[in-house]
Amino acid sequence: MLRELTIKNFRGISEGYIEGFGELNVFVGRNNSGKSSVLEALYILLNPDNYIKEERMVWIGFCFVNL
Repeated sequence: MLRELTIKNFRGISEGYIEGFGELNVFVGRNNSGKSSVLEALYILLNPDNYIKEERMVWIGFCFVNL
């Protein structure tokens, strides 16, 4: 299970740290606060071969991962 996440210089996040993940996690915040950026960073971390750096990735839906 994911325990913590540190993000640096990714999209609009200059530096961020999240801890205390559980089996189910919900990100809640105002528009343009970085929720989708966190999900995209997790996707890239868990699926580096599926991310194409030359093209802008669009995040749609949810990604379920068993670790």
